[in-house]
Amino acid sequence: PFVYAEKGKTAVGGKYAVIHSKRQIPHDWVGRSWQEDRYEQIAKRLHSEGYRVVVVGGPNDMTVSTFDWDLRGQTSLNELSWVVQNASLFVGMDSMPMHLAMIHNTPGVAFFGCILPEKRLIGDSLIPVNAKHLDCIGCHHGQPAPTHGTSGCRRGDQACQTEVSVDEMWDAVVRAMRKPKRYTLPVIA
Repeated sequence: PFVYAEKGKTAVGGKYAVIHSKRQIPHDWVGRSWQEDRYEQIAKRLHSEGYRVVVVGGPNDMTVSTFDWDLRGQTSLNELSWVVQNASLFVGMDSMPMHLAMIHNTPGVAFFGCILPEKRLIGDSLIPVNAKHLDCIGCHHGQPAPTHGTSGCRRGDQACQTEVSVDEMWDAVVRAMRKPKRYTLPVIA
């Protein structure tokens, strides 16, 4: 398989930020997603900074009410690649859109929850955010392979999801806004 950036029918442009957060289905992957209301606060702050907001993901993934384009469930992988490649900023979680941001060197912030960022990130275009002070961060990696999720929280409180504040995430977003975009893959139109 080959991933490339294809504009397709997607009509986004200008200075925009991509936001992606997967809906947390019970026992889907505990500790992976940040709260929807917190993404909403980030979206509002991005608007106040002059960014337009594009929401991506599956049709049932979380959204924010402060958006300019809702592309959830409306793009192919290659069209999503184009949207992320042309974004000024990415804000989301460890996911396919995050990996596309990494490939395209789109500056941004990635929420990692129970996952160790150093196991997933390459390069320096994305700033990882998690509750580093918790001794259980990385619990996902201690499970027997092949593991595609974490079904429960050892602590019982999902602190890896709740102990990252909006201000902490926003500080990382502001740092990401200052990062230059070094290169991108070619667009196939």
